[in-house]
Amino acid sequence: MKEETPFISERLLKLLRCPMTGVELELEGDSLVNEKFGVSYPIVDGIPIMLASPKRRARKSKRKQGSGVDSR
Repeated sequence: MKEETPFISERLLKLLRCPMTGVELELEGDSLVNEKFGVSYPIVDGIPIMLASPKRRARKSKRKQGSGVDSR
């Protein structure tokens, strides 16, 4: 079964910002990711779920260990 990438237009992607930090987000698979702070927001049925939560963390696949970001 082929995994589908959620459709988010480039125009919308440029407008969306992390609600916790205001940083620009990147599309990675089925999530919008704030790489700088390690926060991700899932895309469900084509809709980004942009709820700010200090417990929401990005997958560690691309994040560098010891990046100097406080992980509290």
